[in-house]
Amino acid sequence: DLLNTFEVMSASADLQWMLVRNQSSFLVKNNGHTFTSEPNNLTQLNTFKFSGLANNKTVGVGVNKDGKIEVALKKTNDKVDRKPASSYARNQLNKHMRNRSCKAAESLTALTKGSNYRADLTDHAVARYHALYKSMKVDASADKTQKRKRRGNKN
Repeated sequence: DLLNTFEVMSASADLQWMLVRNQSSFLVKNNGHTFTSEPNNLTQLNTFKFSGLANNKTVGVGVNKDGKIEVALKKTNDKVDRKPASSYARNQLNKHMRNRSCKAAESLTALTKGSNYRADLTDHAVARYHALYKSMKVDASADKTQKRKRRGNKN
C-alpha cells in the first residue's frame, strides 16, 4: 500500500536530452552534421526542440500502415507513461484542399496552436504534411510504359 501512495516519477526532459543527445541509435552523422531518425521528429534535426524522445509533448506527422498521412500527439496524462502503445493520440488527415483552403493544415493548426499544444511546432508540422502529400501524389502525365524514342535520325 505504501507503493500506491507515491507516484512513480520519471526523469525530466532535460535529463533525458542530456543522456540521448550524443548516444542514441537514431543518430545519423553526415558531412559534419548530426541528424536523427527518431519518431515524432518533424525536421530530423538533432535538437532538443524537435526531439521526439526527450520532450514530454511531441508532434509527429507521418504515413500510417494504410498509406494515409496521420498526425500523432503524445498524451500528457500520467496514466499512459508506462504504456507506450497507447501513449499517442493519432488523427488521420484525409482532406487536402477544399474550397481553396487546406483542411489538413487547418486541422494541424487546431491540434497544435489552437489547443495550446506545442504551438512552436505548427509551421514545421504543416511543412512536413505538405512534403509528405507531395511525395505521395502520383503524376498522371508520367507514363512509364511509353516507348523509348530513338536518338538522331535513325529510322
